[in-house]
Amino acid sequence: MVLTIGMGIALLSSALGLVISYIGFFKAPDRWRKFLPVYVYVLFMIGFCIESGRVTDMTRYFAQIEGLKGLSLSDAVASQRDSLYVKDFFFWLSAQLDMPHLMTGAPVALVMGITAYIACDYARDEGMYKYLGLVLLMLLARNSLSTLANNIRNVSAFAIAVLAVYRDVKQKKRNFLTLVLYVLPIFIHANGIILVVARLLIPLVRRHRILVLALVFALPAIIEVAYSNVGALPFSGAFGAIIRRLVYSAHNYLAGDSVYSQAQAASVNALIKRLISMTRLTVVTILIYMEMKNEEKPSGFKAYAYILAILAISCNAFHAPAYWRFSSALGIANVSLYFNIFSGKTKLRRFPRVLKLAVLGYSIVAIVLKIDTVLDDMDILYFVREFLLQNGFTVIFRSLSAAL
Repeated sequence: MVLTIGMGIALLSSALGLVISYIGFFKAPDRWRKFLPVYVYVLFMIGFCIESGRVTDMTRYFAQIEGLKGLSLSDAVASQRDSLYVKDFFFWLSAQLDMPHLMTGAPVALVMGITAYIACDYARDEGMYKYLGLVLLMLLARNSLSTLANNIRNVSAFAIAVLAVYRDVKQKKRNFLTLVLYVLPIFIHANGIILVVARLLIPLVRRHRILVLALVFALPAIIEVAYSNVGALPFSGAFGAIIRRLVYSAHNYLAGDSVYSQAQAASVNALIKRLISMTRLTVVTILIYMEMKNEEKPSGFKAYAYILAILAISCNAFHAPAYWRFSSALGIANVSLYFNIFSGKTKLRRFPRVLKLAVLGYSIVAIVLKIDTVLDDMDILYFVREFLLQNGFTVIFRSLSAAL
């Protein structure tokens, strides 16, 4: 009954749905399963109402979706020529429904929804329900939803990969759904394969954590070797095409020849954000390393978070801020850190107050630094108008009208 009422209200007003879901997370966190679907739906509507204020991936993908109208699915897949079949299907579906904003609502709902699910599950396992509402509120405030909506593919692929590893390693749900979740990211974005392959490194990291640190220094050399020998890589078909695209993309990031990379390298604002992000990533990596060091048998999922942290720091070699992709994945995988800091259950028991202040301080800084990004990423007036006037019924009516 609670879920039905909450969803009904959310379908009429997304803003009221957001308020109701957070009241539920604060007042009755142990009933989070009743409020999470409402929360995810509202997040989808937030992303659905975002329109880019400049040329971004969103505008480029919208142009691609426009070109797929009237095509059959097989023709649409053939026209994309990238072997990313899951992405191609959703682009085609968005075109047939004449609703390109499905592709902006999906990443916001996926990334934030998966993060919220892992937070809720951890709160249940560890008996930390009292911190659930606060953690979810901080995650909503700190994450740039406009950035998620504008990037669309890579953040979605990374979030799904983290969920697959969470189900596999933490929940021990090694079933068909988990297998599907491992496969989906590979065919959404070429970089998705990195997070899937990282799962295979967990046994090594649990025994030899220090070796993974070498990746920070070795990544440029690895990319150069792969690029020099990309033609000889023993992969064929769709999988081989994805691997080659990944190598070319990584080399382009390392070379820094693109206009975007050069603009980022010359930007003082981008440099400040990079320094702050790298400082945070370094601190988080040290915390995870020390927690693993103090555990007789480190958690496999914690080892996975450690790998993601190292990957993010390794991306400092790129002029473009590619590190934020792995940092976003780390933010999903390492939600437990917030609960442990607020409850004082970190391994650094001597500095509980310092850690709490550091988290709150960084959160404030992160919010301030994201203001200019949000203003650049989205048309604010369009969002306010659409979010207040748009609801589930108008979206359904529009999609049915386009389909018929």
